[in-house]
Amino acid sequence: RPPPCLSDRPSQSSPMGTAQSAPVAGAVHPHSVRLDANDDAPYERAMLAALDAKKPLPVRAVGGKSASLMRLYGTPGVSAYVPGGYAITVDFFAEWTAAVTASREWAAAEPKLGTPEGPRLCEGLKRLAQRLPLSAAQTACLDTVRRAMEAWPGRLAAVRSSAPEEDGTGASFAGVFETKLGVSPEGLEAAIRACFASVFDHRVFDYAGAHKPAFAATVMEMVDAATAGVAFSANPLNSDLDEMLVDAGYGLGESVVDGSIVADRFVWDKVGGRLLESKVGSKAQEVRLAADGGVEVRRVGAERHAVRS
Repeated sequence: RPPPCLSDRPSQSSPMGTAQSAPVAGAVHPHSVRLDANDDAPYERAMLAALDAKKPLPVRAVGGKSASLMRLYGTPGVSAYVPGGYAITVDFFAEWTAAVTASREWAAAEPKLGTPEGPRLCEGLKRLAQRLPLSAAQTACLDTVRRAMEAWPGRLAAVRSSAPEEDGTGASFAGVFETKLGVSPEGLEAAIRACFASVFDHRVFDYAGAHKPAFAATVMEMVDAATAGVAFSANPLNSDLDEMLVDAGYGLGESVVDGSIVADRFVWDKVGGRLLESKVGSKAQEVRLAADGGVEVRRVGAERHAVRS
């Protein structure tokens, strides 16, 4: 039987039933998975788990992004700064993954994924992935997330991939999966489908080789940030563990991570508690939430280019 919709709620009446941990459809790329110390431990399977669940799920169930957020929620003094949201687990996508990899389209594409025909064949796989039917269990999970989104102040979410093979010890898969920002409750299903379909993009197979993927996703409350960035707890430029590096810009962090701006950069001495380096980037544009959902790119006035974000 399929697993329940929500973890930490095994007694709730549900048409999905209950289940214990077991292998799920889709083989994970062997060099990419980041295993936690307890990643092989049994866990209660679920298609959906709140990020603040009392019993966080392992990486193999929710991927590295959701697993890290769940750990942050369990960290005293940190949880108040983590946006609300849900992990949509590997079990949610397992039937879809199995349907694609059992299809005639997959049989035709798999031997040619590394050839010039690969991109065209992958587009066919993505179209197939986009039109797979929703089960009753999947529908119940999405309804749960929609109800939560309706209570969020902005009613908007970020839908991001959190595949088990992402952010691994051997591979990052940075930028190869789809991200949807400013997603409304009405647009949730379309965003989930688009993110799932991206697991069959030719960039994934160009990066990791031909393999049967597994997939999970994170749905988080969107913050209409005036300033955002990326922080590294160790300096990636010199591997110094005593230094923290932050790249920042105006608006959402998307313009920082996609390289569309020259971001501000700050290097902080964690031991001495002092700023070691500060460089102001040009920051010619910013990405902001649009009033009706989605995002928009705005030009930044020249008078703000030289101002620290």
